[in-house]
Amino acid sequence: MSLTILHVADIKLDPYSGMGRIAYFWKKAFEEAGHQFIHLGKENVVTKHPSEFPGKAFKIFKEKFGKKKPDVILAHEPVSGKFIGTNIPIALFSHGIEQREWNLRNTYYKKFHDEVSLRSKVLFPIWRLRNCNKGLRKANLLLLSNKEDQNYAIEKFKRCIDDITIFRNGVKEDFLTQSDLNTENKECIIGFSATWIKRKGTGLIIEASKKLLRDRIPVRWLLFGTVFPKEDILKEFPEELHPNIEIVPTFNSDEEKKLYEKCDIFILPSFFEGQSLALLQGMAAGLCCVTSDNCAQIDLIQHRVNGLLFKTGDYIDLSTQIELAIKNPKFRKKLGENARESVIDRRWSVVSKEVVNQIEKIA
Repeated sequence: MSLTILHVADIKLDPYSGMGRIAYFWKKAFEEAGHQFIHLGKENVVTKHPSEFPGKAFKIFKEKFGKKKPDVILAHEPVSGKFIGTNIPIALFSHGIEQREWNLRNTYYKKFHDEVSLRSKVLFPIWRLRNCNKGLRKANLLLLSNKEDQNYAIEKFKRCIDDITIFRNGVKEDFLTQSDLNTENKECIIGFSATWIKRKGTGLIIEASKKLLRDRIPVRWLLFGTVFPKEDILKEFPEELHPNIEIVPTFNSDEEKKLYEKCDIFILPSFFEGQSLALLQGMAAGLCCVTSDNCAQIDLIQHRVNGLLFKTGDYIDLSTQIELAIKNPKFRKKLGENARESVIDRRWSVVSKEVVNQIEKIA
């Protein structure tokens, strides 16, 4: 039976972005299965602030689907609550439960972030978290991105595990092609791919780079996809490190694989993630990945088996794990090989079909 799926999220379908890439491949999988996939997002919902999106999206929904309703609404967590009560099955998808991130940001990881303003403390829970939490409580299906989120939904929102699926993100197929990484005598290149913001652990990278410098461990840094200009980021590092840091604020799809291939080690020191595409790409590229021990990182990485984990927020442990990888090239190579092998079944066509199967069950 052909279904009509309404996908609602404040994003653009884009195979070259983060959330946009995931949605792009979901759309492709639904259409290949014979279903109609209608996206309601940035392309057709004009807003001045993200707080306007749920209301405006719901208004368009009522105008366009007054008579013929979709079979399932596939709603991003921040908009999901607005669509509860439509008598249409709701599948909520989350790229990291926002209430959980908000709590961590304001408690355990507070010292690593900028101070949250009083205005944000009052308004953010109202315009953002209220819709998230309503959807998490009442949606027919929760598509979550890691086990920590699953446990949180069960405990905080009293959800049944049978109503939760941990979906898998995919990797670009060309990344899975075997490529020889140079482990001979040379300075190791450490790669990082994310917007240069504190949640991604940028402060830890800076402190780890200083420690490695003090310990006279020769490394080079390749920071790509940072968005912010090179000059702004370099200011945060000691001047003596600047010659060893390459920054690529943006890159296109053709450049992505080449950037990963330049690296020997990939790091993801984030305080909170959903299920990082950057980490998955690093694993698929056969790199030794060093990640913080939270969220989907601990679902994907087994310490000293297919990567290295460090204690979240601990730059000394981060630098220790990097040093371990640098000084043991054969071990580093083996971890990279195991990382690639552990994501070999994550082609986008495979993982997106798994989401289609879950949505078909609630239609």
